[in-house]
Amino acid sequence: MLLAAFPRHRPVGRRNYAMTICMIDLGLRISEAIALQLDSIDWKQRVLIVPAVKNGRGRTLPLPRRVQAALLAYVRKGRPPSDCSQLFLSDPKRRGTALSIGAARQHVIRAFRQCGFPASWGGVHRLRHTFASRLHTHGADLKQIADLLGHREVET
Repeated sequence: MLLAAFPRHRPVGRRNYAMTICMIDLGLRISEAIALQLDSIDWKQRVLIVPAVKNGRGRTLPLPRRVQAALLAYVRKGRPPSDCSQLFLSDPKRRGTALSIGAARQHVIRAFRQCGFPASWGGVHRLRHTFASRLHTHGADLKQIADLLGHREVET
């Protein structure tokens, strides 16, 4: 339902969809999604190199087909031409500038509201929790979940 809130026929919708897919399907923090660079994607090896943002721990994650398709659609048909190496760029009026964490957060929160989700669901960190819960439901152990989330300690 949340992903349907992004109009993928428009460049901004493609960007917001791709960014949100990275949080839902890879468990990225919003700061990690925003820190992604164009060269963070290894299309050939189908991996995403997540830069060290929080606690200085980066990681390399497999790139599921849905994430790869969303990123490819954004890069080919949504991302404006720019010298900026950051993957997710701001709205077309500010062509070529990096998207801020605050702006990215607002786009996702707006989609939450559009879907009628409770106000308590407003934080984008809920997407990371959803990712971890899905992994646990499908049999992943806490060590695997911690590694995918970029946590140093299983307790976290």
